[in-house]
Amino acid sequence: MKLVQVVGLLVACGISMSLQGCGSSSNSPPSPPPLPPPEPEPPAPPPAPPGPVMTQFCSPQASTCYAEFYNDRKYPSCAGSLLCDQIDLFCDPLTQTCVAVMDSCIPPPLCDAANNEICSPYNKGCMQLDAVESPSQHCDMNMTIDHECDHNKEHPDCDLTTGVCGKLTGKACESPCSNSEHPVPDWALNQVCSPDSKNPNLGTCYQETHDEQGNHASCASSKTCKSNELCDPLTKTCVVPKDSCTPPPQCDAKNNEICSPSPQQLGCVQVDTNLESPSRLCDMQAPSRMACAKNKEYPLCDSSTGVCVKLAGKACKPPCQSSSSQDLLAV
Repeated sequence: MKLVQVVGLLVACGISMSLQGCGSSSNSPPSPPPLPPPEPEPPAPPPAPPGPVMTQFCSPQASTCYAEFYNDRKYPSCAGSLLCDQIDLFCDPLTQTCVAVMDSCIPPPLCDAANNEICSPYNKGCMQLDAVESPSQHCDMNMTIDHECDHNKEHPDCDLTTGVCGKLTGKACESPCSNSEHPVPDWALNQVCSPDSKNPNLGTCYQETHDEQGNHASCASSKTCKSNELCDPLTKTCVVPKDSCTPPPQCDAKNNEICSPSPQQLGCVQVDTNLESPSRLCDMQAPSRMACAKNKEYPLCDSSTGVCVKLAGKACKPPCQSSSSQDLLAV
């Protein structure tokens, strides 16, 4: 009996010691540190407008509603004087951006024109714009909302109507111009009817392309153009094909002539197709009349194609979209 009690006592003690050993904190591995909270995702940039659009503001200097042109949230700067010409617009001296003339307007008297203030339709108030031409003058459209002008300490607010940095004055106003966005007509995108190399009676409306400085891309074949572009066999520039067209018979395709919709020419012009010529393309940083000054044989710049040309002396009607500013007003 005593033996049984002793064995039972030893077993009980062993179980007790085992349980104490399992429960001992001194032999347990340390708990892993808590995971850091996930970093918040940066705010997404505002959606880009669907294609090229124009928004209006009332110019205090001209008492005129100006329509700002922008595409893919980029406002063309007037750094190259020809950039506005080639989309049939002109350079606003205040905003240094390409604009189109719309209706007359009366600037709200609360906004001080002498202080470069406009009534911003976007900010719904008087805004002093940065009128000093510099790299920091325009909004950085790659930044998120409310941060487009972080680079401009004196003018930290972006006016999305003009694409110019400014600062709010705290004065409310109502813009006298239309706040609606007007799609840019096709003529503003430089469509030219290029005759087919095999059948000059058939052609294609080509939309000319250029970079932000207005420079056109010369090409020998479509391999050097972007994936959505091809090389126009006549002008030898990278283009985007649009609708079919019938080239005007007045312009001799065999003589490298096209019907230019450019307001400066508006007729048949002979295109410089010599790819070896360093002065074949217009100098888009030069004044309009000097853009082809280095090209003695083709002294005129055709802003529709960005190529130096000479007049053929024959009138024609561009078969692609009209180049009249009335088309813009009718949109």
